[in-house]
Amino acid sequence: ARVQSGLRMLFEQALEAQKIWNPGPFWNEPDVRARLAKIPVGLSRELLRQNTVKYLLTGFMGSGKSTVGRIAAEKLGIPFVDLDDRIRMAAGKSIPDLFSQDGEPAFRRMETRVLEETLREPGSALVATGGGALLQDASMAVVEDAPALVVLLDTRLESILRRVGRKTGRPLLDGDARDKADLLYSQRMPEYLARADLVIDNTGPNGAGETARELIAALGCGEEGE
Repeated sequence: ARVQSGLRMLFEQALEAQKIWNPGPFWNEPDVRARLAKIPVGLSRELLRQNTVKYLLTGFMGSGKSTVGRIAAEKLGIPFVDLDDRIRMAAGKSIPDLFSQDGEPAFRRMETRVLEETLREPGSALVATGGGALLQDASMAVVEDAPALVVLLDTRLESILRRVGRKTGRPLLDGDARDKADLLYSQRMPEYLARADLVIDNTGPNGAGETARELIAALGCGEEGE
């Protein structure tokens, strides 16, 4: 079941109560609403600082998880983690080499292990996962046991192909990249949607910065367009 924070609702209820019990000219000042609107944002960011939450970005390869994730993490003031970078460091080799030398099952086992280690780390973080990371039952079992929120960056295939080009360097797209991408995308998108707690469109014309702002607003930690 998709969920949404109730913090803003609680704040609005408290605000209405204050108007009843503490009436006065303050509530009619021109900028009072703008000033009050900043309070839930500050509350959300303070809760994020005090309570560990891992925001896991998922989506098709090339959907902008690393780019959007870095921008959003910086604005939120929490660490950014690229799961594939950690896998490369743990294995001492590139992702294509892992696939070709050890096979996909070995790569997936390492991916799940590194994901579990990341989720166990103290503090909140924004984590960009690989395109297939959260499609594995073992990985999702780890996620379900952690304080984590899965965020899908919903990006159309045409936009992805324009970004990554034909020579992708991605193991699952070796050979005829376009045909494989079409098939893989159609297979994976329903699974991404089924696993996501939150879906953010990343196909619009405004770029990664605007997507990051929309993501932060959807998390309750900022205003859309901020």
